[in-house]
Amino acid sequence: MTPDGSFCIGLRAGDGITGASATAWWEKLHVFILCQETAAEAGFWPGEAQLSHGEAAEIELAAERAADQLGLQSVYREAVAFGSGPIASGLAKINQKTGMLRNGRSACICGRTDRHRRPLLRRECHRCGQGCPVVLEHWRRIKVAEYWRGLRGQACCGTMRECPLKKAGPTDGTAISRGTGA
Repeated sequence: MTPDGSFCIGLRAGDGITGASATAWWEKLHVFILCQETAAEAGFWPGEAQLSHGEAAEIELAAERAADQLGLQSVYREAVAFGSGPIASGLAKINQKTGMLRNGRSACICGRTDRHRRPLLRRECHRCGQGCPVVLEHWRRIKVAEYWRGLRGQACCGTMRECPLKKAGPTDGTAISRGTGA
């Protein structure tokens, strides 16, 4: 639950519901409730149903699409879930001032190529319109940190074993329950 009393059942979960799409929406809600039940019992949200909070969710979806195009979806999921693998390692090559990969004249570390199968340069990869998973992961992490900073002072509800709000101290009447998505 959020401070305003609402809760998130997933990114864009209620957008565009019509009579024709209502059944699918109810099915998604059912899956969410099952995941919430699992989280309440285990203290962890099911990994395959997890999505970053806030604006980071949109970036994560864009990065997943980019990684999928490159055959790197499992590598990207490893970077998100465990902070390891080649995409996570590539974050060390990000210029913290610009948010882009350093050494723009080198081939991009994500492996994207142009239509002639030539490697895209780092300075071109993020401009290709398909996104570089490494750069997108950098921005996702920034947005995740901003999300949790915005909740500073809120107490953890104690449902999840690993919650950034646990540092806020013991739960009280203003606790926020965590689920997935935005």
